[in-house]
Amino acid sequence: MSTPKLIRAVQALLRQVSRVASGLTKGLISWLLRNLLRLGRRPASQAGFVLPTTILLLLIVVLTVGAIGYRTFTRSQQAIIDRQQQVVSNAATPVIDRAKSKIEFLLDSRKDERGGGVPSGDQLVAMMTNDGLPVNGTTVAKFPQDGSFDPYTFEDE
Repeated sequence: MSTPKLIRAVQALLRQVSRVASGLTKGLISWLLRNLLRLGRRPASQAGFVLPTTILLLLIVVLTVGAIGYRTFTRSQQAIIDRQQQVVSNAATPVIDRAKSKIEFLLDSRKDERGGGVPSGDQLVAMMTNDGLPVNGTTVAKFPQDGSFDPYTFEDE
């Protein structure tokens, strides 16, 4: 049997299976509805009880599924944001630690004799540039005086 004939045979078989399944489904639904209508003939005291209860249950299910879906979506968005913030924090932490140690060195009068107390803005700028040139009329000596090393540069920079 050639390939096109085989394909046509499979298609015909699938069509027949689909028709049988459709017929069975229609028959089952018709039987179910017919029996429900027979059961629905109840006294007037119970009339209107099944439909409102069913609608209420369906509404509760839909709202619960919607709330769970929304919570899942917002939780996944929050997890993405938290991960991005963690990546940024991990990248920035070494830089912040280096800057902190440099500022502590700059303001510690025991390590940098130019310091002592809280420097003015111009004095702080002159200390950070560490070139010995005046900044807005404020001159701060270069550290160290002999120029042997730059205390504000780490070995791996």
